Amino acid sequence: MQALQSVSLVGREVSVPSNSLQVTNGVAEGSYDLGGAASAVKLEILGPAGNVIDTQQLGAQGSGRQTFSWNAGTMVSEGSEVKYRITATNGTAPVTSTTYANDKVTAVYSENGSLRLDLARLGSVDYTAVQAVN
Repeated sequence: MQALQSVSLVGREVSVPSNSLQVTNGVAEGSYDLGGAASAVKLEILGPAGNVIDTQQLGAQGSGRQTFSWNAGTMVSEGSEVKYRITATNGTAPVTSTTYANDKVTAVYSENGSLRLDLARLGSVDYTAVQAVN
């Protein structure tokens, strides 16, 4: 059953745990999961050397999956890959977050009894890593 479901993912975009973004049409889109409600959420975009090239205050947010769009402007070129990080707090207490990347499934295959997906940018991932089909 899992193999049949995975084949239908070819050509579709999925979300997997990662902090990688790709700039397409001047915008990079990502998502993250908050482990609890946060009174303040900060998005930092990191350049190739790991330095912060942009920061956005995303404000208060509830627990669960959140999405964002980052306008790259002239900071990075079209097609560039950047990394990002989310820092969330509720008052002074940190809130856990998990970052996700969106990528297109190009192939499905079995390796050592495990079902795997080939993603256009991120390469090979286990089928169970898929958190959402976009």
